[in-house]
This record gives sequence, C-alpha cells and structure tokens, in this order.
Amino acid sequence: MKKVTRKYLLVYLGISTVIGISLVGCSHTPPRPVELDQARMTYAEARDNPQVASRAPVALREAEEALL
Repeated sequence: MKKVTRKYLLVYLGISTVIGISLVGCSHTPPRPVELDQARMTYAEARDNPQVASRAPVALREAEEALL
C-alpha cells in the first residue's frame, strides 16, 4: 500500500470515528429531573389558587420565569 493512500485511509478512519462518536453521544436525551416536575406541579397549584394569585402576584411571576 502506498504511503499516501495509507495516510488518507487513517485520516478517513479518524474522521469517521469522530463522527460516529458524536452521533452516539447526541442520540439520547438525558432524563428530566424529578425535582423539576415537582416544582412545576407546585407552581401550577399555586397559580390556580386565587389567594396566591391575589396576594403574591410578583412572587408567582418570578416562579413562572424561573421554571422557563
């Protein structure tokens, strides 16, 4: 095998390995934290409570922004 051909073969092998590893790494989504789901449920309960909405609108808005 010629040196040039062997060199290109190694370059192509390296590039394809990097691409393959990148695709495998990006193919799964990380699990959602349970705490985030709990915080969103608690926020929804507070938002639906008329006393919270009337007595703490600023805190309710801050909580909404924090969850986005």
